[in-house]
Amino acid sequence: MFRKLLSLALLMSLALPVYTFAQSITGTITDSQTGEPLAGANVLVQELQRGASTNLDGEYVVSNVTPGQYNLRVTYLGYATVTRSVTVGPGGLVADFQLREDFLGLDEMVVTALGIEREARSIGYAVQTLDA
Repeated sequence: MFRKLLSLALLMSLALPVYTFAQSITGTITDSQTGEPLAGANVLVQELQRGASTNLDGEYVVSNVTPGQYNLRVTYLGYATVTRSVTVGPGGLVADFQLREDFLGLDEMVVTALGIEREARSIGYAVQTLDA
């Protein structure tokens, strides 16, 4: 019985450091002028090529991140892209972002039924347009 308990204690002591190193990056993404949450914004940890999208409340969670220095890139259609250098510590990180509108990046785009983007004049069939 004692050997089983000792084996279990040894196994738990080996698993505990692995668990404590895995942290998460959380936060909220909002509009800088109205303060409204932006649902569907994308957050990418560039060094890990891993990210997340925001929920309806503008909240995101990127899990299983080891402590260290990372670049977070936040994108949302119609808003300026923001890249920020952050340091994840042993307790994780809360990184909130406020995005500002950027209509200069929007141009004419056609999305076909398959989700392939094309210019309107290169499409050989009728195209319906949507204005702002």
